[in-house]
Amino acid sequence: MFVRSDSFFHDIFSKVHRTLSYINRHTFISLAQWIAYHILRHIRSGYLKVSDRAHEYPHTKKVLDMVKGRGEVRKHGSSVYLKRISSE
Repeated sequence: MFVRSDSFFHDIFSKVHRTLSYINRHTFISLAQWIAYHILRHIRSGYLKVSDRAHEYPHTKKVLDMVKGRGEVRKHGSSVYLKRISSE
């Protein structure tokens, strides 16, 4: 039993060692960039789905635009800059 398991684990560790020996600084950076790209791509696609879903409702769209500063400017702005914009 020990002889079989010993050779089994020896083969596994040698394959892992061989695989890790291929990784140097250049391949590590390339691999990290590839992983980061795929993670960020999935996060962005999820964000776009949520954003599209939120823009389906008028009230949510109005609140998001207001938070981003795209809301309508009234004549009684809170700062001098907003008052100047509303007077133009």
